[in-house]
Amino acid sequence: MEENYCTITTLHHLLNYEVSKFTAAEIQLTHNLKEWINQAGSLQLKTVLKRIKCLKTE
Repeated sequence: MEENYCTITTLHHLLNYEVSKFTAAEIQLTHNLKEWINQAGSLQLKTVLKRIKCLKTE
């Protein structure tokens, strides 16, 4: 597997890089949330995940 390395030369580049990782995580959460709700065994956990899903759709 080839790794991509980027050069971070300024604070602005670092912030952009970190924000892009955060955004990717949010997208992944959105895609997996429904499945996690269905697989959750605990009613309490399902409730929390459903609240998160509602916040994401607002």
